[in-house]
Amino acid sequence: KEGDKNSLFQYKVTYENLYPVEKEVEKEVKDGKKKKKVKEKVKTNEKSEKQMLLNIPVTNKDDSFAVSAVPYFTQIYDLKGDIAFKGKEETRDEYAGEKKESIESFLQNFFEKYASEKKEEMVYMMKKPEALEGNLLFGAVQSVKIFETKKGFEVFCAVRFKEKENDIPVNEKFSLEITENSGQFYVNKLKHQ
Repeated sequence: KEGDKNSLFQYKVTYENLYPVEKEVEKEVKDGKKKKKVKEKVKTNEKSEKQMLLNIPVTNKDDSFAVSAVPYFTQIYDLKGDIAFKGKEETRDEYAGEKKESIESFLQNFFEKYASEKKEEMVYMMKKPEALEGNLLFGAVQSVKIFETKKGFEVFCAVRFKEKENDIPVNEKFSLEITENSGQFYVNKLKHQ
């Protein structure tokens, strides 16, 4: 996907997670002239195969290319459409009003659902639904910055997800445009940073 100064390289990747599992198996052993069944614990490695979209933000100057941000995973979708990149952030004061805690609580709930739910289930929380559909587990929302705008709030945050089989952390940065209606927050726009 090409932007004004940046490009987003997207790769459909298949990868495997190997993780140890302890199973109890029944085994026949000789007990004098008779055979008896004994339960025994055995450790084996199990595989979990996944397909996701690896997104790599790239910037270029003449014939030189460089990765411009941390690569991130998203659910695979139809590979078509446009992408716009945000310009420089202006210096502004962070929001510290009475809705700050409610927004932080909403972010926690939103990213839990973003990690676990199907894309279709996110319609009630965001304008352009997307989700990880259980491919990664939610860990925590970190380093939240909230700014008030004319239409609502703009939020920048880092979110830690993890592989469900082996707890390997996957860190991503997001910017969200949030509006509020009757005390309920809604994501108008979500961007991967």
